[in-house]
Formats: sequence, structure tokens, C-alpha cells
Amino acid sequence: MGARQFVAVGFRLFAIWLCVGAFQLFAITAALKNMTTTWSNPWWMGVLIVGVCVGMALIIWALSGAMARGLMSGLTKVPEVRFSPFDIVVVGCVLMGLWWLKESIVPLVILWLRAVALSSDAGQSAFTWLGVGGKLAAAMNLMQIGIGLFFVCRPYSIAKWVLRHVPVVPDPVVEPFDLLLQRTRELGVRQVARPDIVAKLANLIATHPDAFGRLPELQDLLQYKLNPSTRSTAAKTIALMGPKAAIQAKTIAARQLLEEDVPEVVKNLTILIAFADEHPVASFTGAAASPAEN
Repeated sequence: MGARQFVAVGFRLFAIWLCVGAFQLFAITAALKNMTTTWSNPWWMGVLIVGVCVGMALIIWALSGAMARGLMSGLTKVPEVRFSPFDIVVVGCVLMGLWWLKESIVPLVILWLRAVALSSDAGQSAFTWLGVGGKLAAAMNLMQIGIGLFFVCRPYSIAKWVLRHVPVVPDPVVEPFDLLLQRTRELGVRQVARPDIVAKLANLIATHPDAFGRLPELQDLLQYKLNPSTRSTAAKTIALMGPKAAIQAKTIAARQLLEEDVPEVVKNLTILIAFADEHPVASFTGAAASPAEN
């Protein structure tokens, strides 16, 4: 993810925050009785506020890419940067800590200054003037400040604890297509041709990103004279790739079927041809590609 993508994601997060804030504002407006008496129609006023905020959020969401490009246009090109999950969790902890500090320090300072200013008129100390509610609010703010400081000062410890409880999912490794073709040729020779092994190999080839680009090589394997297991696996693989691949390989498969005498290969070739016959070529004009093609 590059710098432009980060900026675009930031805009979309701001749009989500704007939507959430709009509904919060509507709830607060509906709860305040003094606003109800002041405004002639508070319900429609609240709906109008929510509508404006949600509309702005939708506009920001839709134009986040263009806005990110505009903001990044005057900057030097930033190289693509890869962040590890550990780095992302650390940054998230620091940002959450800073947010909590902002949300707690400012209200605490305002509360204390108000208590100091008004307690002298009442002839009480600022601490006494706060009362039970004020003391609870101050205690909550102090606790939130402590949590925010912990997140800011100890993000690495939190990240280690979080990631220790998250299962590690390795990135999928795509096996080279030439190696898969070689394994197909060696089925029953250097590699056991068990049904589960053949099925797994056919699925790996059919879902490979290069499968459609290398379809002619798979078609050649339909006529691989040295190994019937190779011909059978090639027919099964092309059928798994979808109707478009089956239609393209139908002619070669039909030609090979006339010469084939191995029952397993005959069965898979017949399935491939029948699969192609079920989907006329015209139905694929302008159609979306199959998952393997994509």
C-alpha cells in the first residue's frame, strides 16, 4: 500500500466517523429538552443535520481517490512501503493513546478551572464544589489519561501481546507453472498417481494465475503419448478451468478421444467434451472470465 492509498483510506475513515458523529448528534439533540422547547420542529432539524453529514460522508467516500491524488500531486514520489502486522498494531496503539489523552485531558482541565472559578463564590474549596458527580467525572478522566499514557508509552508490549494471540497465516506461495506441468508429466512415473494427489494437482493448475495463458501447453498434454495419467489429469484440469477453457480445448480433446483406449482418460475426455457442449461459444461473448482466468 502506497502513500496515496493511505491518504484515501484516511478520507474513508473520516467519512465513517462523520456518519457516526451525525447519528450521535441527532441522538443528543433529541434528548435535550431545552432544545425541544427552543426549536419549533426539532425532529426535522435533526433529520436535516444527519442528512447533510451523511451526504458529505458519501461525497468524501466517493471522491477519496481523487482527493488523495490531488493532495499527493505536488509531493515527490514516495516508494511503496510494506508494513508488518507488528508495525501496524504499534501505530494503532499510539494513535488510540493520543486520542484518549485528547478526550480526557481537555475535559479534566475545563472541569477543574470551572470548579476553581465557581468555588470561591460558594465559599467552598474546588474539590468540595465538584460534588459526587464531578469527582466521578474527574476520576474517569484520570483513569482514561493513565490508559492513554500506557498505550503511548508501551505500544510494543501491547502489540506483542495482541499478535501472540493471533494465528499466523502465511502468505500463499504460488508454485511455478512449469514445475506443475513437470509434475503432471511424471504422474505414475516419479510421483504416485493417487486420486487425491491427482485432484490436488489438477486444482493447483486450474487456479494458477498463468493457467489461461498456458492453455495451449495443457492442450498438448491431452495428447501426451508417454503417460495416460498425464492425459487424464490434463483433461480434468481443463474442465476445472471453466467452460471457456473447455470450449477452446474441445477440438483436440475430441481428436484424442477417437484414438484413446485407456478407460480413465476416455472418461475425463468425454466429461470435458460434454462440458464444452453444454456452453455454446456465443454465450461467452463479452462474458466475465472464470476465477482461474482472473
